[in-house]
Amino acid sequence: ETRSCYEAMRWRDGIQAGAFGLQLARDAYRDWCARSDVPMHAGLLKDYCAAAAILLAPVCPHFGHHVWRDVLGETKPMAWPAPGVVDKALQRSYGFLRGTARSLRLDAAKELKALKGKAPAGGYVYVAGTYPPWRKAVLARARACCAANGGQLVEKKALLGALKGDPAFGKEGEFAKQAKLAMQFGSFQYDYAAEVGLGAFDDVLPFSQVDVLNESKLYFSKCIFSGSVLDITIVDLDATDSPPGPEKKYAQASPGKVTMHLFAAAA
Repeated sequence: ETRSCYEAMRWRDGIQAGAFGLQLARDAYRDWCARSDVPMHAGLLKDYCAAAAILLAPVCPHFGHHVWRDVLGETKPMAWPAPGVVDKALQRSYGFLRGTARSLRLDAAKELKALKGKAPAGGYVYVAGTYPPWRKAVLARARACCAANGGQLVEKKALLGALKGDPAFGKEGEFAKQAKLAMQFGSFQYDYAAEVGLGAFDDVLPFSQVDVLNESKLYFSKCIFSGSVLDITIVDLDATDSPPGPEKKYAQASPGKVTMHLFAAAA
């Protein structure tokens, strides 16, 4: 995208797509390392500087040359980086990590009100690995529509029309009560599929949510409340018959969307 912008002399768009986009990824990585008490990887930082220098070279040639030669000590000529194969599963797991950090911060604000001024002693983060039956029916319909379209993503209007005409969501259907929710979920998953591919319609995520959360547990503990560490427990709903905390909280968890419950210290 950056190269095509430069070739069309859309310099501002090229900088936005390349250098600024790369900078946002660097900032997210730096934030994760700082909160997780993990040093940043020296080799990765060098790769970042090299890529940034190349992406900026067409509009800032002297700066790019300075970073390339004087900072990195490179002697070979600059070469435009060749795009590699995108790891869709890794991309989705990263999106899950970033989205979960944000959702936990928002949930914490609501949970604090429920504590009525009491300081939280800890929290449960609920993870679900399977969808409820009505959501599985939506995903199955979406997969069928794409299969009938030659394995390509259909238009959103066509998908929503198929859901609306699905007998399972009709007045006498098995999921009649979830008909409105099905349209909302179908629309959301369609937008997600447009971003990450048809894998968004799979019943099972291509990565372990529990592993991602446990690997970044300290990061999440520091993300929920700025400047403090909250003791959180990751609850795998597929691995326990009696989850701790209120049912109305863990019942709302679904693949890719965790929920949280904060509790105060026992009196």
